Amino acid sequence: MKINFLFYFLLMTGLSACSDSYQYDVYAINKTDAPIKIVFKSPEDQNNPLEQMITLRPGEQEKIISTKNIALGKAMKDHTKICQRVATYINAFQNEIPGKLQWCDESIRYERTDIGQAEFIIEYTANHF
Repeated sequence: MKINFLFYFLLMTGLSACSDSYQYDVYAINKTDAPIKIVFKSPEDQNNPLEQMITLRPGEQEKIISTKNIALGKAMKDHTKICQRVATYINAFQNEIPGKLQWCDESIRYERTDIGQAEFIIEYTANHF
């Protein structure tokens, strides 16, 4: 009986210690027939909190942001508040033409992938330019 109680106590203590922090990844996918340039900034990025730029060839996909753990509390279920913390901006250009898809747009796919992990997937199509 004491072993069962001890196990239950340790299990409940461990579960209550879990925080509401998540690590977020942002993926960009180029589904157009031409290269696109993506300019982005994330103060929460693990590697570089400054503005960055990449070029994606047609059909290419790349993880552009991988954040530190971000604790959002009650905002965890609000897509807009989450994306505002993940990145300040993500802008795409094709032949110097700015893309119409804005960061935090409802069409950007958001998925919780594991305990404490989630991701945003941005699929750029010809309609966005």
